Amino acid sequence: MQREMIDQWAALSKGALESMKELGAINAKLVEKMTAQQEAILSTCLEASAKEVNLISVAKDPKDLLAHQTALASEYGAKFVEIVRGTNDLLSECKNELSAWAERGMEKTVAPFAGKPAKGK
Repeated sequence: MQREMIDQWAALSKGALESMKELGAINAKLVEKMTAQQEAILSTCLEASAKEVNLISVAKDPKDLLAHQTALASEYGAKFVEIVRGTNDLLSECKNELSAWAERGMEKTVAPFAGKPAKGK
């Protein structure tokens, strides 16, 4: 009886460790992709700022400057929208992965009580 409990505890611990490793991998992938998104935002901001400084230095009059700033804002606004869309797609993908991870965990948890074998990864 005692050996059986130890074996069950070991199996439970092993399953929990595997589940945490899987969650860690999902999180690591998310952090990597979110870092890339932040780098894209920073790069785009720096690029737009450099162009803005250049516009100010070459502008002949305020109307000319305003027209160029409007074009610049439009160009970089579109770039930021694309970055935000990519971030939303990334977060949606992460939500789906976390949902699948949670479902697998629930199946593994309920399986011993339901008398059904748990599905693997």
